[in-house]
Amino acid sequence: MIDFTTEEKQPLLLFRRVLAWLLGTTMVLFGTDFHSFYSTHGLIDPSLLALKQPFASYSVVSLSQYIASYLCLQPAQSSGLIIGIYLGLCWLFCTQHAFRLYGCCLLLLHISIFSCVSQYSYGVDCISTSLLFYAVCTPSPHSPVFIIWAHTVQIHLCIIYFFGGFDKAMGFHWWDGDALWKALNLPYFKQDFNGVLQLLGKWPWLTRLLSWAIVLIELLYPLAVCIRPMRRYGVYAICLVHVGIALLMGLYFFSSLMILWNALAFVFIPSLLSAYYPQYDMFYLSRISAPTAPVPDRRA
Repeated sequence: MIDFTTEEKQPLLLFRRVLAWLLGTTMVLFGTDFHSFYSTHGLIDPSLLALKQPFASYSVVSLSQYIASYLCLQPAQSSGLIIGIYLGLCWLFCTQHAFRLYGCCLLLLHISIFSCVSQYSYGVDCISTSLLFYAVCTPSPHSPVFIIWAHTVQIHLCIIYFFGGFDKAMGFHWWDGDALWKALNLPYFKQDFNGVLQLLGKWPWLTRLLSWAIVLIELLYPLAVCIRPMRRYGVYAICLVHVGIALLMGLYFFSSLMILWNALAFVFIPSLLSAYYPQYDMFYLSRISAPTAPVPDRRA
C-alpha cells in the first residue's frame, strides 16, 4: 500500500489524533472506577458477568485475571497495567509509523474492555469501536479502495441518523415533546444548565418545537448531505444538536465522537475526494478517473 504523502495525511492524521485523545481522556476519567467494575472484587462477580457475555471473546475480566496470575500481581496492579497499555497504544496510534499495527492492538483491547462486558456497555461504545475500526482500515487516497472506504463511512453515518429519526417519528412522545423533556430530566444525566430546563418548563411549546426539529434533522440528514449546496447546513444542524446534548445532558464523549464522525465523513473525506478524484461522482461511476495528486503551480 502506498504510504501517505504530506498533503493527504493531514486530515486523516488529525482524525486519528482527535480520536486517540478522546479515547485516552475517557480511559483516564474511567480509570478510578476501572477496578470496581472489572476486578474479582468488583460490583458484580466475574462469573456472573461471563454468563451474559454476548459473544465468545477474551473479556477484560479474564485478561486481568490472567495478567495477575502470570505476573504475580495484585488485581489492582493488573488493572493499572491494562490502563497503562491502553493509554500507551492511544499515544502510539497518533504516530505515522506502523499506526495500523498499534490501531489493531488498541481496537482489540478496546473491544475487550468496553464491548465484551455487556452489562457496562452502551451505545457510545459501539460508536467508538466503529470509528476506531475505520481509522485502522483507512487506505491511502491513491488507492481506488479509498472510494469504497469513504462512502462506507458516510453511508454508515446516514443510516444511524435516518433510523434514529425514523424510530422517534414512529411514536407520539417526540411529537408532543414528552420524550425530550423526560430525557433532559433523567436523574443519572448531569445537567450543567438548569436555567435552560426551567425555561423549557415555563414554555412547553419550545420543548415541542425542539423535538420536531431534532426528528426532522435526523430524518433529512441523509438527503441534506447528498446535496452539495445543503451539505454544510446539514452538518452544522446535526453538530448543533450534539452540542445541545453535551451541554444539557452531560454526554460530552458521545457528542464529541459524533461531531468527529461528521467531520470525517463530510469535511475531510470530500476534500480528499475532490483533490485526488476531481471527476468522480458517486452517482455516475463511469466518470471515475485515475487518482491524481494536486500539481503545484510552477509559475509561482
